[in-house]
Amino acid sequence: MRLFFVRCLMGFFSLLPLGLNRTIADVLSRILFALNIRERRTTERNLELCFPALTTIERKKIAQESMAQSARWALETSSVWLRGEDWRQSRILKFHNRDLFDKAVSSDRGILLLIPHFGNWEMAGMWSGDQAKTTAIYRMPKLEQLDPLVREARSASALSTLVPATSRGVMSVLKALNRGEQTIILPDQVPVSGSGVYSKFFGVPAYTLTLVHNLIKKTKPEVLFSYALRVPGGFELGFLEPPEDIYSEDAQVSVDAMNKGIEDLCQLDITQYQWEYKRFKNQADGRDFYKES
Repeated sequence: MRLFFVRCLMGFFSLLPLGLNRTIADVLSRILFALNIRERRTTERNLELCFPALTTIERKKIAQESMAQSARWALETSSVWLRGEDWRQSRILKFHNRDLFDKAVSSDRGILLLIPHFGNWEMAGMWSGDQAKTTAIYRMPKLEQLDPLVREARSASALSTLVPATSRGVMSVLKALNRGEQTIILPDQVPVSGSGVYSKFFGVPAYTLTLVHNLIKKTKPEVLFSYALRVPGGFELGFLEPPEDIYSEDAQVSVDAMNKGIEDLCQLDITQYQWEYKRFKNQADGRDFYKES
């Protein structure tokens, strides 16, 4: 029943014009911000940790806009998933550094696309999946009943294969890279214990996955950051080269470079990063940055 309800909601929002979708999201975000829900508190805490030099008023303004951006992502993703490749193509209003992507696709090396939780990462991932044979790692949603819907939507392209974030899924990614194909990873999720190292993100220690470093070390792929920046009427889709140190043999150096690359991408519009995610929840000394008194 819950899955049916979610499908109906997604179907409804997918039919709305993008501008109306975003307007509805803005209204909803203002209501949720006023209710002081957990996402607002987490967003404000993350901003406090990462940007201590800003005033409380400045951080509140960023937090309000960040929650609006997240609400826009939630509603517009219905269209990204369900309206098809032609719709996605029509909503990309500008490309940045597409030559980097085209060059990587034309090479005989595998492509490792890093798509952080910035802008509309679903748009970035699905557009890339429309262009070349792709294997993407995903994490099962907390609500397990939604898993079939997520897999169906993200695998809409005939060129895309979705694999779970398990040892079997990682093996599929390794094989795809060795075949010279494209793979997609969201690099800023908190990994399970033993699968990461601590690396500063905006000056704060963040437990960060080492999977990207291991894949680079084993397969020597082309690595690019990708993003879909939200702009009026659609998106600007772009690619960035990572800091050179991401190719380092040293895991710590490589992971530090990856986080620096994510920081650089966030500077395009700091409000479009997913600040409501508890990025710093696992600390080596046991601190809980999100504990509420």
